[in-house]
Amino acid sequence: MTFPRILFLSSFLLLLLLIVVNANVSKPESEPRRLIERTEPLPLPSNWIKLPEISDSSRTIKAIFLLKQRNLSLLKNTFTEVSDPSHPKYGQYLTLQQLADQFAPLPETIDQITSFLQNEYNLKPTLTLSRDILQVEMSSSVAESVFGIEFGYYRHKSGVTVQASLGPYSLPERLASLVDVVTGVVGLPDLDRRPRVVFGPKTAALGTEINPTVIRKRYNISSNLIVTHPKNSHAVAEFENQFYSPTDLSLFWQNEVPFASFRPVDSVVGVNQPGEPGEEASLDIQYIMGVAPNATTWFYSIKSVSFWDDVSSWVTLLNDETNCPLVHSISYGTQVKSTYPTVAYQERLDAEFQKLGVRGISIIFASGDSGAGCAESLGCKCKLTPAYPASSQYVTAVGATRFLEGNPELRAL
Repeated sequence: MTFPRILFLSSFLLLLLLIVVNANVSKPESEPRRLIERTEPLPLPSNWIKLPEISDSSRTIKAIFLLKQRNLSLLKNTFTEVSDPSHPKYGQYLTLQQLADQFAPLPETIDQITSFLQNEYNLKPTLTLSRDILQVEMSSSVAESVFGIEFGYYRHKSGVTVQASLGPYSLPERLASLVDVVTGVVGLPDLDRRPRVVFGPKTAALGTEINPTVIRKRYNISSNLIVTHPKNSHAVAEFENQFYSPTDLSLFWQNEVPFASFRPVDSVVGVNQPGEPGEEASLDIQYIMGVAPNATTWFYSIKSVSFWDDVSSWVTLLNDETNCPLVHSISYGTQVKSTYPTVAYQERLDAEFQKLGVRGISIIFASGDSGAGCAESLGCKCKLTPAYPASSQYVTAVGATRFLEGNPELRAL
């Protein structure tokens, strides 16, 4: 028995329609999302242009989830108590384990984020020892789905082309309230901020140069005072592809630190490229070691993404080290309000500085080349613009030593 062709087609079309309708009914609605940090994309800097090419989403990014912490009022109070010489709890620092037990998110909070990344995207996040920072690598195509963003190609005036997103980024509503900020996801590299590379020694006019001997004399440090206690330790943190040369450091020691035996850097965290020494990194490592010789010295070298992403990477490293140096010196920051990070980022960074202080770790930030003053050439609209993060109340801001009329005592040293 045969059926009329039109009846067969009608039946087929009806069946197809039922399948489509059922599929639409059973398909869940898109999960609500919430923007994190910003409600608008980052502005495109004047030295960049967006290219028309479609992103191939092949870039690998390292996202850092800074999870919301517990007991922040207690954290602030503890920081004040252990830092105040007049308080009974002065110097009663916490271990990283004790810190995590008191201030890290609850285990179920961590599980929600890790399950989302593992089960829905097959990612493998790692948790710091502080138990409040998750790190995970993913392709930019996966990041587009995780954070609700789009990647494209951008070209800098120097000719450098990068794949990036300007955001704003978001997370599913059920997870957004569990996270302070996520770094490493949006933004362009700070190519315009890169310090100059050191090409050779510089000479200063007699009576104007400053070296460790001059600094120690000016600050009344005895010429025979050398670090001897094995627990005395310090470190510098370098960003924006800044490296140091061990050979240059040794030569600096021979010429400028005649009062102490040379001790090389004890540990490099990250990657150092000694063949490409930078002016900033060379200055930092030479002078922190030259002024306090024989202290245990670490050199942190953070792979450059963008400055504030790099700062969060450095903080993440410290949250995973149980025995890091006791003093960290950072000669970076910004005095231009428009380049400050978001309020959410600043609040979280303040909490990270408090955590470090509670562990007995001192953080020193440069106050800026002009102190609270800011030159119009930097884009400042007012005369007094303190540098950030130096202006955070949970770090120590330190300025430079400068002799306005030279240093006549140098000839006698």
